[in-house]
Amino acid sequence: IYDPKRNPAKDLLLAETQAKQANKRILVEVGGDWCGWCKLLDKFYDSHADLKKMRDEHYVLMKVNMSSLNENFAFLGQYPKITGYPWIFVLDVDGKLLVSKSTKDLENGLRDYNDSAIKDFLLTWKP
Repeated sequence: IYDPKRNPAKDLLLAETQAKQANKRILVEVGGDWCGWCKLLDKFYDSHADLKKMRDEHYVLMKVNMSSLNENFAFLGQYPKITGYPWIFVLDVDGKLLVSKSTKDLENGLRDYNDSAIKDFLLTWKP
């Protein structure tokens, strides 16, 4: 759920604490409940237990809302420009940006995500 009422700056502080304690990276997904591809990404992880487990073992997941209800410009302005949704940022335990990634590169062309592309991405950026 992309909650427009959440404060992503506070969420990031919590994610940094969790990431430090567990030696994980922070996976920031930017999108909204209006976004079909965002919902599809959630369903993809739910139907690929091995990849969801890999994500959860190596990353603290943080979702940032981008919608007409809250565009989170102040928070997102510190990162590279987003050109589509969902968008992924991988951060280290101190919140430093490691990669800015379009999820378009993770699609399979058939209105779904590509298993091996997601796996490679998660493995490449894990701590």
